[in-house]
Amino acid sequence: MRAPQRGDNLRSDLEWIVALDLSKARIPRAVAVATFAREGGKTLASVPKMPAS
Repeated sequence: MRAPQRGDNLRSDLEWIVALDLSKARIPRAVAVATFAREGGKTLASVPKMPAS
């Protein structure tokens, strides 16, 4: 694993897992979920197990 780099969002061989702390965000959950979905994101019921780095 490594930190994101410029241009990574254009690569089709990478997958992203993003966590949003909606308890600290200054936007409603519905707005965050709608924006995430509009941008092509998917919501997961739980965080998948990550491979060891």
